[in-house]
Parts: sequence; structure tokens; C-alpha cells
Amino acid sequence: MLERPPLRAEKAHMRWHRRTGARAILTWLSGFPGGSWQERWEASPASACPRQWRREAETWVNTAADVQGTNVQAGLLALAAADVIRLSLPWQMDLKSCHVRTLVEESRDPEGFARLKELAGAERWASASGGRARRALVRIMVAKGGSLSDITVGDVLEYDAELPVESAAAALSTTRGCASWAICRPTPRPPCGSWRGLRANSPVPSSSTATRSPPARFGL
Repeated sequence: MLERPPLRAEKAHMRWHRRTGARAILTWLSGFPGGSWQERWEASPASACPRQWRREAETWVNTAADVQGTNVQAGLLALAAADVIRLSLPWQMDLKSCHVRTLVEESRDPEGFARLKELAGAERWASASGGRARRALVRIMVAKGGSLSDITVGDVLEYDAELPVESAAAALSTTRGCASWAICRPTPRPPCGSWRGLRANSPVPSSSTATRSPPARFGL
């Protein structure tokens, strides 16, 4: 999967990072209950909190496979771009990565993003507001699956509602999903859940990751 276009990285070392990390994560997730990788992800402590994932991912995954932390993070981004694992919108709001947008744009729907760039124009595409809009589109795709053409008005409204309060002005200018921010003001998100072990007794509920079927070309 990761060795074939559009997910194949140009540089050999990046392909190795992604492949090694992705395989290690899937090996670790195989120890959790579920009928799909998504269900296993949601049954693991990883789905509860991205900050905890950043701190503990290497330790967690190394219980099943010997791998470095940088490989684990690269592997997760590759799995998300390939629609193997869907990261909920609240999870992504705390995900600090400068690579996920580029990876998804290049691998998930390159034709769609190329057309969008043509319509927007190079200047707007490269602007700060253009970057926010592209990030919003990528986050929705990572959470919901599918391509740009699958994004609905409801998806945009949900994205607006998940944005931190301090991002209100940017949300209105970027997605234009709400006529008034007062109507769709986001409610504070609960703090990250606490996990006492590396195995969960029951799945973690998710409200925003299982709406579309993964594309066949990215199947494992």
C-alpha cells in the first residue's frame, strides 16, 4: 500500500519511516478487539487523546513491535492519509503536525486539490486564509473519509463547532459554515481521558469517524 502511488514517498528514508511505523502500529492494534482497524484504534488508548499519544505512543507500540517514536508518528500519518485509520475532528484539533496536510493533499485526492488550486488562484492558495481552508478540508477528509467532492455542508458545520473559541474569526472567514459565530459557538471539549493500561476493556465511542467506506485502492 505505502509502496504504491499515490502514497509512495519520493525519498527512500521517508518510505522506510512510514512503512516501519505503520506496520508497528497495526501490529500493536491487532491486540485490541474489533472487526476493522478503525474499531481497534477506537478500542485503544491512542484514540482518547492526541497529547497522550505524542507522549506515550512509542511506549505503547513497543509492547508489540520494536520501533522508534519518529517512525510511529510517520506511520500514523500514513495510515490516516490512506484512510485505514480515521482521526476524529476533536483529536485532530490537538494534532501538531506540519506534514499531514501535504500528505493528504498529495495522496488522497490530488486531482481534486489541483482543480481547487486552479480555481482559487496561486496567490489565494498560498495565503494564510488559503492555508486555513486547506487544513479544514484535509481534517474533514481525515475524519470522515472520501475525497473533496464528498464533503457536505454538515461536515463544515461540524468542523466549525469543533474549533477552539479563539479560532472563531478564522473559522468564519475560512469555511463560512455559519452565518453567525454566536449560533455555532463551540462548547469546551472535555479533557483527555485517562488510561490506566495498554489494553482497553471496552471501545472508546467515536462520533465522527465511520461515515464513509474506505476507498478500495487503499485497502490492506
